[in-house]
This record gives sequence, structure tokens and C-alpha cells, in this order.
Amino acid sequence: MRPQTRTCLPGESLIACVPKYWLINNRNLGVSTASAPTREASGRFNACTKSWSLPDYATHCYSFVPDVFRQADDERRFTVNGLDIVVREYEHPDYQLHRVFACIKVNELRDVFAHIRFYTKVSAIAAYRNIFDGIIASVRVQRND
Repeated sequence: MRPQTRTCLPGESLIACVPKYWLINNRNLGVSTASAPTREASGRFNACTKSWSLPDYATHCYSFVPDVFRQADDERRFTVNGLDIVVREYEHPDYQLHRVFACIKVNELRDVFAHIRFYTKVSAIAAYRNIFDGIIASVRVQRND
């Protein structure tokens, strides 16, 4: 896995690690994308500042999921590296697409949030689930001293 950095605040960066063989694109300011060499799976990673709670931010992110997608599993909530995370998965019934959304409370005092979105086919989610979960588990804040 190799680190993928997003600057959140002056003096801090948000780090998530992606597989070494995934293709990285940092051209879009504020958003990093990574994809498997086969393009069968991809992810987007970005951060923002909002004066909300984590559940409110998660609801905001999930509101952008088109209505044709159905929630595929129970929402998961956990803490990794001191960061509170909410994960929800969706599937498109007709096109067999699978989306995983992870919403992260990065800094309680400054209302900084991030989210990671993963995309793959329903038939490929079993092959990529450990990679997606590993990327989510790798998220951490690093001081830029």
C-alpha cells in the first residue's frame, strides 16, 4: 500500500493508503482518485469543512446517491486511528453496480470531514471488499511539521 495525501487544514494532512499497483490521479484540486489496473474498481477521496455532526455529514453525502441505488447492507460505525467513521453500501439493481461510501470525522474542533467513495460491479465486490476495508482502515491524520 502507498500513501495518498489530502491536505485538510494548515499543518495537517489526511492520509489513506491504496494498493501500489492502483493508478493515481491527483489532477483535480481537492479530490484524489485511484483505480485498479483493470478499471474494475475505483475510489475517490476528498475532504471539506462543515459545521455538522458526523451523522449529518453522512446523511449529506448519502443524499447524492441516486434513488435507483438501494442500501445493500447495514450501516457500519467504528473508530480507526482516532477517527470516527460511518460506512454505508449501495447497489444498483439493474446495472449491477456497487458503491461503498465511508464518511470520516477528521477533526472535532475544526469541523473537518472527509469521504471516500468506492465503485465496482456487484460481481466483483467480494474480490475488492478487503482492499476497500484496508483503505478505510488506513486513514489517518498526519501533522506537517
